[in-house]
Amino acid sequence: MMDLREHFARKAFPGYEVTQSPFLSVNGKFYTVVGQRVIRSSPLVTSYHVMDEEGNVASHTTAEKVYSYVTMAHITKFMSEKRSQFLNAHTRQNKRRDTEESDQLVEETLILKYKSEHGVNITDLLEEDDYIIHLFERMENAQLALWEMDYWTEDAFQAFLQAWDSFWKVYQKRMSQLFHFYSFCNGFGSFQDILAGTLLETIYREAKEMYELFTKSIPEEVHFIEDVHDFISLMAQLGHVPLNTHEGELFNRPGAFLRLIVQRVAKVFLWGVVPVTTLLFFINIVSYSVMAGALFITVGCFVGELLVRDYLKKSVEKHILDERINTLRNQPIVRTKYHKEYAELQQEKNAQEKKEEMYEFPASYTRLAYWLMVAGSVIIAFGFVVNEATGE
Repeated sequence: MMDLREHFARKAFPGYEVTQSPFLSVNGKFYTVVGQRVIRSSPLVTSYHVMDEEGNVASHTTAEKVYSYVTMAHITKFMSEKRSQFLNAHTRQNKRRDTEESDQLVEETLILKYKSEHGVNITDLLEEDDYIIHLFERMENAQLALWEMDYWTEDAFQAFLQAWDSFWKVYQKRMSQLFHFYSFCNGFGSFQDILAGTLLETIYREAKEMYELFTKSIPEEVHFIEDVHDFISLMAQLGHVPLNTHEGELFNRPGAFLRLIVQRVAKVFLWGVVPVTTLLFFINIVSYSVMAGALFITVGCFVGELLVRDYLKKSVEKHILDERINTLRNQPIVRTKYHKEYAELQQEKNAQEKKEEMYEFPASYTRLAYWLMVAGSVIIAFGFVVNEATGE
């Protein structure tokens, strides 16, 4: 199958790798998801195209379907990587007796308080673990079989979909309870140190990982979607790049151009100026300060390139997050299925903002200091070189 990543390069954001999924057979044709993971806290592709094996862009309907299938595999992979932190991990650590008794008292208090407010004993989730793990391992094995293939056939993917459906039919209800428990725990501030090694800690860790997956990818601080398939549909709608967009190419063009210049200068000094000045130094034609100045400029350029790259990546991520916040209410699944929940969420956020007293402090833009340091270093090094060359 073809490598189609170059087809996405014109729309790609600077500083992020363009990835390509295995080809997936849908209705007799093969399609692949080509895109970028821009939101660092999310394991999912956040900006993408879906193309067939000839490089043609798929229709919007087909693109959303293929993206959804690939995202199911990515979510399974993410849960597999995080599994050791929660599923089958509920063992108590060895503690001093008085500390263990104190922690157990806090744990029992929280369990009782949660049950009084929600009518659920949250530790009942631990009794489901063996069955949940059995279903998860079946889904995980089907997912691992997919990643070993060069491309995904319909039959092979159907085996994964069956395991996915069986797992999420059970886990969906559990995850809803986890979300409510996570929100409940956050109302008490930081208590993870107290609960370290207790049974509630593993439930909280599981709740935190899944909650952040469903909120930071969108992004919202509070969840309003719990259904995994609706969440995947929303991610597909938010991440699909229209054919006529040039956003990646035009985004932050001055910053991307500056990074290119710094890269080129660094390479010229590394492979040209530094070797020549080093050779001239050893045959006593130039002084040590000239060679040191060339090395100093080279290092300064590489440091500058790292700073520019970091700045670009943070700018791209902020841009994507802002765009998603601004367009979230206009996505089809939000308009048709979650309009009420999203409206209530916004009302709660607005009410909370009005309650909070806001303070403003004058502050300088800290990245300016980085640029001044880099520019100053280059000027100083250049001064050394000029001084040696002129003999003044």
